[in-house]
Amino acid sequence: MQIEGHELEPLKPIDLPNCHTVADMLNGYYYSCGRARELGEVARTLAELCRSANKPYIIFGGRRDSCLGKVLSEMVERNWFQKILMPYEYRHHSYGGENVLIVDNFYGSDEDALYKKPKRSIFILPDYRDIPAHTGEGYYHDAVFEDPEFVIPALYHFLKESLAGKPTSIIDFMHDLRRFGGIAPLIPAAAENFAEMVSDPDMTIILTITGVMTIAQFDWMICDIIERKMCHVLSCTGALMAHGLTKSIGLSHFKHNPHLNDSVLRKHQVNRITSSYEMEESLDQVEKVEIDILDSTREKIISPSYLHEQMGKYLAQHYQKERGILKSAYLHNVPVFVPAFSDSEIQNNKIVHNRLRKIAGLKKIFVDEELDVERWISVNSNSKKLGIFAIGGGPPRNTAQNTCPLIDILNKRAGESLIPKKFSRGVRICADPPDLENMSTATFAECVSWGKAEPDGNFVEIRADAISTWPFIVKYAMEITERI
Repeated sequence: MQIEGHELEPLKPIDLPNCHTVADMLNGYYYSCGRARELGEVARTLAELCRSANKPYIIFGGRRDSCLGKVLSEMVERNWFQKILMPYEYRHHSYGGENVLIVDNFYGSDEDALYKKPKRSIFILPDYRDIPAHTGEGYYHDAVFEDPEFVIPALYHFLKESLAGKPTSIIDFMHDLRRFGGIAPLIPAAAENFAEMVSDPDMTIILTITGVMTIAQFDWMICDIIERKMCHVLSCTGALMAHGLTKSIGLSHFKHNPHLNDSVLRKHQVNRITSSYEMEESLDQVEKVEIDILDSTREKIISPSYLHEQMGKYLAQHYQKERGILKSAYLHNVPVFVPAFSDSEIQNNKIVHNRLRKIAGLKKIFVDEELDVERWISVNSNSKKLGIFAIGGGPPRNTAQNTCPLIDILNKRAGESLIPKKFSRGVRICADPPDLENMSTATFAECVSWGKAEPDGNFVEIRADAISTWPFIVKYAMEITERI
């Protein structure tokens, strides 16, 4: 597909069952978005530079005797890179015109040299920063803004397979991460915890998702989780479902082309979601599917989860060759909740459709979110144990966790005698630091104070981008529980 002479590159789903090695995973990340795409693109670029005659330098200001420093040194010993320099060495000496890999933070006094002297520079930084020629609106080039303690081991194992022909399995990679600092050991700890949840026949697992996970092409991975009975309830955003429907009916998302500004995109009815595109024409196709389903409800009051169930049924009947989250959820009896239903394209379509029904003299179709609250109560009270895997936060996570306090006050104020189930296991991946004090940053320890989680529960929390870390966790759990 082209827009004003610029080719658009389609994104591709992560095919987790066929990602056997770290290199497989990062090659899949290339077609994702966010920090997964950053990592996938940088991996390919580094492999190309390391194969060249003028091998890149590493600029690293950390300790050489740390695990991170030792891996970087091994990358030099393997002749993938020329040598390791301190940032001040590169600034003060007669370097210039080289390809460089810049790892971890550096002082402001080194910025000018690191930005201007290299021929090509690749940044692996723990936090986002504006870097000339590397960052722009929806454009992140030759940079990964994630903890180097995770990123560098991933790149090392990618290069080991690409340059030396020695692949690293996901299980071996996860074992290797345990020796590093930062978020690295938390990733295998989260994977072990998730695997324990999956292996417990008494555990009801609630998967809550916010963020651009369907734009990131994780539809198939979420389908895999559902189909392998690795979750029993899904709570997510309306946007996740709407953009997921695009893939479910055989349409595509695309990579952002920085040569196209947002005014040009608007003219061509292309909606930018940070670094990716959703075509307005695709949303029009999604609307047609939704209208067929809404009209089939015969004017009865429905819940969001019922609507999603009917969408899954429709997809199973009319799009048998396509994979989709709602289709998998319908076929495997997994309810799909969207607590903030009004904040979605699906709700927009319903509003427009109701206006048209009014003009035609037909009754409105009502979606009653309170019906889903009752269903949440049923899920909680009928579960023996509760586990949660939370990607981000927001209403999807908060609503899942709020059911226990709701049951408490129903018992206290309405005289009911329900037995609330608190979460006894959980994994949470969220990039926000806790001092922001928003809904997404609430820790499991905080949940204990609300009566949402057991004080002696098994919980793992990772302050990282889920797009780059989550697939490794799921793949590991699939393998050790033999759900491949």
